[in-house]
Amino acid sequence: MESLFFGDIFRQGDEEFVYLVGVRKFTYAARIFNREVSRRIDDERNGALMRNASGVNETPRYGFVMLRTPAYEGRAANYGMNPELPTDDECEKTGTLIPEDKKELMEEICHSDACPLLLKEFVQEIKSNEIRTEGTVNKAKKQILRADPKN
Repeated sequence: MESLFFGDIFRQGDEEFVYLVGVRKFTYAARIFNREVSRRIDDERNGALMRNASGVNETPRYGFVMLRTPAYEGRAANYGMNPELPTDDECEKTGTLIPEDKKELMEEICHSDACPLLLKEFVQEIKSNEIRTEGTVNKAKKQILRADPKN
């Protein structure tokens, strides 16, 4: 499997996935459903939420985000029923989620009861590293601006 990072989209066989994390010999990935299936499970989840059905947040089928990334808009990326794909399988990177989709996917996984604990822990670590990195980048930009004699 080529080097992939959280939010990269890849194809394996006839299916498309969002790369989440690689753990030991497996890759956690969110399966991207076609528009028809996406619409159906979104309607089901919304109906269950409106009825105040218990266990909606713990149901792996409803562990998904609706994507806004242009080529995938209106399709669900399901992290709840994520397959553990062998890391040595052939795959083809086909794109990357837009930042808003990455952020929503991270938030959903971190607050979901519909995915494995190990996946949540790894995504929380990725999220905290991004926040630290973003903070460091912002500090560096401020230092550069202060040091620039034109400012």
